[in-house]
Amino acid sequence: METLQSQYAQLPPNDSLLRLQTTASFDVVLTDEGPLQRAFPSVPEELLSIPQAFIDDLTYTSTLTSHVDLVKLSEGTVKVFKRYPPIPPSHDALLPEALVLAAVESAQILKPTHVVVSRHGDDMYFRGFLMPYLSHGTLAEYLGSNTLDWATKIRWAIQIAAGVSSLHCRGFYCGDIRLENILISDDQKDVVLIDVGPVPALVPPYTPPEVVGSQLLTGPRDIYAVGIILAAFVLGNGEAKYPDDNDLADAPDPYRTIVLECLDCDPLKRPTPEKLVDALKSCDEVPVL
Repeated sequence: METLQSQYAQLPPNDSLLRLQTTASFDVVLTDEGPLQRAFPSVPEELLSIPQAFIDDLTYTSTLTSHVDLVKLSEGTVKVFKRYPPIPPSHDALLPEALVLAAVESAQILKPTHVVVSRHGDDMYFRGFLMPYLSHGTLAEYLGSNTLDWATKIRWAIQIAAGVSSLHCRGFYCGDIRLENILISDDQKDVVLIDVGPVPALVPPYTPPEVVGSQLLTGPRDIYAVGIILAAFVLGNGEAKYPDDNDLADAPDPYRTIVLECLDCDPLKRPTPEKLVDALKSCDEVPVL
């Protein structure tokens, strides 16, 4: 898409139907273009309290993933635009995620700054949402290139557990808690969760054994994923894996116990997120030699 946009700068970046043809000299030429016809949902009442931005007022900057772009508002502020992918999936996960974000209040979950809409007559349609752009990337990337002290590891672990707790308190289960869905704040002092909408798909190694084959969204499933993330703090290289005994050898005993409880094969023995927050706060009081 970026190559096409560099050659055909006037094309709308996300909502065009293109017909391309390869010539005998293996050049790709545009033979036809037109609007991509797609039915978008109406903006639900739960999202009306969030500021709105019209999709035509956004200036495309670059593509981050197949359905996430960097854009600029009219005044020049850079935002992350999470939108419907070019080929719409049969299951709409974007609007449910926006509804979760609107319902949950937590400093540990990155909230939308705007709901992106389009207008057709008197009707307003939901096209996605804008999020703050955090330039330090994901926790996976950050752990792969930075060394954290234990105070920071514990603080971020508490923040992650608190974010999960805020979801569970409202009856929401994510199913996609992982290193790639945690971002580093601009001052590099805090972390926030993203992509917290319900995702039943299984992502090893974050998937506990009891949900393999079922794709159930449960509280213990999210806690298991948090356990994998807590283990990644010990590994310190951005890798997500089920830890063996050697992997946790350098962790303080209370922290090691917490990790293993989160990863217990029996989901009923895993802590609730509230108990996990309390345990991590107690762990924060343990001096690390």
